[in-house]
Amino acid sequence: MELGRHLRQLRLDLSLGEEQVATRSGLQIEVIRALELGQHAADVDTLRSFAQALDMGLGELFTLWERQVLARRWGV
Repeated sequence: MELGRHLRQLRLDLSLGEEQVATRSGLQIEVIRALELGQHAADVDTLRSFAQALDMGLGELFTLWERQVLARRWGV
């Protein structure tokens, strides 16, 4: 679920709608929604497609997620 919230926040930070991410990634909009709600097990290819739709690499997506988790944990 936490990863899903992160994906949604990244999308919103970039002012992208679900439809735009679906179009850019080649993923179905239902998959985008399920990912963001933590209802879809995200495999590497799916996450890579999602990241590319946000104009970032998979590594950057995970780095940003890690920073978010650490900031929340340590109150930074």
